Amino acid sequence: VLVDGAPTDLCATLTDFRVGRDGDPRQIASALATQLQDLADWVPFSVRLLPDSTAVVTGPPSTEVASILGAAAQPESREVASVWRFTPATIRSFFDTGGTGEELIDALAEMADTDVPQALAYTIRDCWRTYGALAVRKIPCAIVSEDVVLLTNIETDEALAVLKFQRLAPTVLISSATPIDTLAVLRRHGYSPVRHSDTGRLELDSATKVRANTTRTPHPSAPAAPRRRESRELARLLQTGDPGTVDDARVRSALSRHSRLLPRELDALTDAAARGAPVSIDYQNSKGAIVRHAISDALQDGNWLLALSTSTGTRESFAIMNIRAVSVGPH
Repeated sequence: VLVDGAPTDLCATLTDFRVGRDGDPRQIASALATQLQDLADWVPFSVRLLPDSTAVVTGPPSTEVASILGAAAQPESREVASVWRFTPATIRSFFDTGGTGEELIDALAEMADTDVPQALAYTIRDCWRTYGALAVRKIPCAIVSEDVVLLTNIETDEALAVLKFQRLAPTVLISSATPIDTLAVLRRHGYSPVRHSDTGRLELDSATKVRANTTRTPHPSAPAAPRRRESRELARLLQTGDPGTVDDARVRSALSRHSRLLPRELDALTDAAARGAPVSIDYQNSKGAIVRHAISDALQDGNWLLALSTSTGTRESFAIMNIRAVSVGPH
């Protein structure tokens, strides 16, 4: 390769290598790549940023410019002048490589022969403002409970450190183990978790169910089933306003299955559920905060207590297990 009758640097590079079978193609390719890059750097190019969020590049761009445009814009044409279009999606792709909004604006201002258009700068800054507002992560296993105190005890239990917990929310713990291993560890340490499917449905073991013997006589010590009121008696009670008799023991037993209250507090809550007596409860909400409610006209329904809260002026539903304390009378 000669210029004005004299060998160029590229020619000198080629003559430094042995030819034929003794030549090393890898060494020749490496040397040529360096020389060709130097030649490309000598070729002038220009970048113009247009108001329609495009960049027009005349001539072969440098490696740095091509890298930035390739990360932040979409090529639309590659003719004598190549056209690159900036969109929110391509700009976010640049952020995915580790760049920031101001870094992209500064890089464009440095490479371009024109100023960065105001609309393009606004789009870049707006994309950067919302970038990362949402995060997507893979969770091996989630432990969910309305009992925030119970989750806190599990999280701080040194015997369960092998699960490497992370608190995702007041009512959600993340375990680093699989659901099967997490269940096994929790049960081995005295907890009684159940497994839910990905859609939140309870998953039961497929063990064979034993059918009860319908002819079996009840155990002599088993308590008799509570007597159901006839419809006529219920109608009479509604007309007369007579509250009738309430089985306090049955109400107390139903409440105790879902609560962790002291005996005297359980008695007060039983009186509230059986007769509507006003009481004050300290209730732990879904955020873990303890809120005091003065309630009356309470009714127990499964593991829930439905009552009129004078604190809010509306009827509220309280998970019995989240009632932390009960005191007699409104406060």
